[in-house]
Amino acid sequence: MLSRAQTDAGRCTTVALTLVAFAVLLTGCSAPGHDSEASRALRSSAEQGDQEAQFDLGLMYDLGDGVPEDDAEAVRWYRLAAEQGHAPAQYSLGAMYAMGEGVTQDYVLAHVWCSLAASGASDVQTRDVAVFTRDEAARQMTPEQIADAQRRAREWRESHR
Repeated sequence: MLSRAQTDAGRCTTVALTLVAFAVLLTGCSAPGHDSEASRALRSSAEQGDQEAQFDLGLMYDLGDGVPEDDAEAVRWYRLAAEQGHAPAQYSLGAMYAMGEGVTQDYVLAHVWCSLAASGASDVQTRDVAVFTRDEAARQMTPEQIADAQRRAREWRESHR
């Protein structure tokens, strides 16, 4: 019989694989991959604050597509786009916190970012996967942590209107 920790770890692995698949689906594989000229143009746009380019660059680092896989660098680019309200980036950042990839695992921050993604998503797929991931994170949290995450998400929304 599996322990709760093993079951939770298995669930997180399943969620992680689902999240990567959804990220690729949501972007339509729009990241430029191995074309170095396109990669340079994407990086330039991302550095100038283009949230879609920031998200695509984060996805490239997350998947190791055309660049070395680097979770911390993926988190950096996801965060830049997420702070601008880019729902897929918010979801991806939340997923990274849920899995502890590129950051210290933090279910409260996973819940915050996935809540923001769910409420800001313009498409059903992003909303649904963000809700799923948020709810999985909530299963690992105390009621006080959930209340804290809800408060943080509400404050973020209010300060970014």
